[in-house]
Amino acid sequence: MSVDMIIAFAILIAIIIYQFYSRSKFEKAILKDYDKQFEEWKKFSSVKQTPSEDCKKFCGLIFKRGHKVSMEIYDNECIDSIKKGKFELLYKEEQQ
Repeated sequence: MSVDMIIAFAILIAIIIYQFYSRSKFEKAILKDYDKQFEEWKKFSSVKQTPSEDCKKFCGLIFKRGHKVSMEIYDNECIDSIKKGKFELLYKEEQQ
């Protein structure tokens, strides 16, 4: 009786090992195909990544202390624009 169980478990273990092997082989083949297709797509794609010049950039903070408004500038490139008066005031209403 124990020999019958050993044979059944041996067959089960052999099937499981085969499934692991075939799955890993299949996954490697799929990854290889997708990598190949991705490289071909990069060659023939017309999508160009150009940096957008209209993006926002953090330059500093504005505080109000009493009746005085003060600015803390963290980017030296923005100081010239502020001194020349080249800035825009945007007012956003509070949301309640």
